[in-house]
Amino acid sequence: MVLGGPLTGAAVPAAVPVAVPVAVLVDVPAQPAGVSTAQVRATPSPAPTRPTGPEPTDEVDEDAPDVDVAVTEVSPQVLRPADELVVRATVRNTGDLELAEPRVRLRISRFLQSTRGSLEQWSEQALDDTAGTPVGVPLALDEPLAAGASVDVELRVPAADLRLSTADTAWGPRGISVEVTDAGRRQGIERTFVLWRPTEQVLTPTRLSVLVPLTGGPVDPTASGTSGPVTPEPDASGPGTAAPPDGTRATPVPGALTEAVVDRLDDVLEVTAGIPAVSWALDPALLGAARAPGAGSGASGWVSDLTAAATGREVFPLPSRDPDLAALAHGAGGELAALATATSAAVTDPVLGSPVRPGLAWPAVDVPDLATVALASSTGAASVVVGGDGLAPDGLTYTPTGRATVTTPDGPVAALVADDVLSDQLDSPRDTTPAAAAQRVLAETAVVTMERPTEQRHLLVTADRGWAPDPAVAAAQLTALEAAPWVDLAPLSALLGAPDPEVDRDVLPERRVDEGEIAASALQELLRARAQLAVFSSVVADPSGLVDGTDDAVLAATSVAWRSDPEQRRTVVRAVVDDLTARRSGVSIVLGSSLNLISQSGRFPVGLRNDLTQDATIQVAVAPTRSRLVVEGTETVTVPAGSETQARIPFRAVGSGDVVVEVTLLTPEGVPLAAPQRFTVRVHADWENVGTAVVAGLLGVAFVVGIVRTIRRGQTSTRGAGSTPVAEIAALPGDDA
Repeated sequence: MVLGGPLTGAAVPAAVPVAVPVAVLVDVPAQPAGVSTAQVRATPSPAPTRPTGPEPTDEVDEDAPDVDVAVTEVSPQVLRPADELVVRATVRNTGDLELAEPRVRLRISRFLQSTRGSLEQWSEQALDDTAGTPVGVPLALDEPLAAGASVDVELRVPAADLRLSTADTAWGPRGISVEVTDAGRRQGIERTFVLWRPTEQVLTPTRLSVLVPLTGGPVDPTASGTSGPVTPEPDASGPGTAAPPDGTRATPVPGALTEAVVDRLDDVLEVTAGIPAVSWALDPALLGAARAPGAGSGASGWVSDLTAAATGREVFPLPSRDPDLAALAHGAGGELAALATATSAAVTDPVLGSPVRPGLAWPAVDVPDLATVALASSTGAASVVVGGDGLAPDGLTYTPTGRATVTTPDGPVAALVADDVLSDQLDSPRDTTPAAAAQRVLAETAVVTMERPTEQRHLLVTADRGWAPDPAVAAAQLTALEAAPWVDLAPLSALLGAPDPEVDRDVLPERRVDEGEIAASALQELLRARAQLAVFSSVVADPSGLVDGTDDAVLAATSVAWRSDPEQRRTVVRAVVDDLTARRSGVSIVLGSSLNLISQSGRFPVGLRNDLTQDATIQVAVAPTRSRLVVEGTETVTVPAGSETQARIPFRAVGSGDVVVEVTLLTPEGVPLAAPQRFTVRVHADWENVGTAVVAGLLGVAFVVGIVRTIRRGQTSTRGAGSTPVAEIAALPGDDA
């Protein structure tokens, strides 16, 4: 497209197929003052059809082909009486029929657009609605405009020929339009604004803070391998089938940044780097991911540029991994909210500056409920971003400062109320060209300033998470705002320090659960798995070897980014829980066959195995289910890494029979590591007494027999023994004599 530059009298060369008009310079003779010659170029390039509103009537040709008009330049953006208004546009024939006699004309509405509603009304007019008064004469194209062809046109009008009032109070936006007709009937139109400033009166500018989020996509901390763009199934429908805005389901390595995420963040940085007054709300986990070895040249380059652009800029850290605060508030996840806040506060990085700025809460939904704000406050957040219809002013005819106060059990929280219209224009501009998008935000801020010309107010403009700006469009908007004499771009701290205007506002709902939130049951699963692993880790000398990375994994599973893919989020939560469970399975009881106890007291063995890479110190507790076996106390054992050993448990048997015992492994502090395991012990407490008696009896018999044999061998005819001594010797202890 031709976006400007000096006009020449030579043809503009263009490579076009046969039968398509080549570029020519059309001189329209006898033009009145205000309309100059136009540089025209035709090229056969297709474009999407633009909506044309209701069926045309009157001068609108009902059977006309669609014509797309895109305003590519309005210069100067702020028009003064001595200036010449230059409007450039691209006209594309998107229909199937040729435009035989195409003409382009500039129109203006001389009425001052004094309300924000009138700006919206002008922008949303249909093809056949009013378009203002024509200025000068139409610019006739030299040749027909074929279907699919486009042409760049330029219209010039001296400001004096617009016949606008030069009074101080006449400054502000006027609607202008570029109209395309064929044979006198309207075929296409584009409406935008010109900002008229007839005098150099001193204005009380509207302060404007722009807050842009820097957050990543959904992260699967348990994934491995590579991750590519998601292509939904052709017949997929319902929740979980849509890919996240950045085009990926999950990053492949814990915390890694995909190429799509880096590209998007690069665009955000390109748009905001040159305007230090734009503040950032940053997930600090991105910094660690981008600076990690193997992060990739794209991520490394981005964080390097980010560091340079952060100098002199306000950067507000979000809770680490950008958890879904609303879901945590509704699912009893306050522990995770506190963890995310503490993790974020512990990050030291030159991007964040020193000292790190106070906590900022940015809920996933535009209108957070009071439960969410209260949770944010309990974790130390001093301010919360509110958008949409949240805290909308009640019954006002002007736009108040975007600052309010929300009362929570932990004290007041500053609510930073984003301007809905300006935020939408930045995040998803309806005007798709840089020129038109810039003129719209200039018109909006001019009307706000005109509402109360002597009272300075302060507005907040935000973009959504996952913001993927068109760099040219967003840069044009921010650059225009920075230069506008009625706008004062200011960092977010200025709004935080502004007084609450104390106007009547709608109240936030007490509790509102959004369908995109992670389920409370899933949160509780994560919390239980995390708590159980924390307990288990106390059995080793270096717990960090067991728990490293687990907090980050749990937080990643609760990220706002997963709202775009709840089905996959459920899979990720299950994987994280399984991983945490597996980490505490390294110490186990080795169960054998039933154990036989044949004594009244002693120690019986319990086999233990340690598959960890560290020695594990545990207590072994045995609880018999029947009273015939008594176990007193526990036994503390250190099991060497990667080996097996036995704990020797003292017991006392008071009866005989089978006894089911429960064996529980405990931490050194006595906290159970897992559910008890059961096995059967066969107790034979009377075997010890019976065995002793039997052995003693056998020994006694053997002794008597031995004596008798000795006596018999020693008898002769002259020597013998009587029966009484033998009987005494043979008597066993305890027998009757």
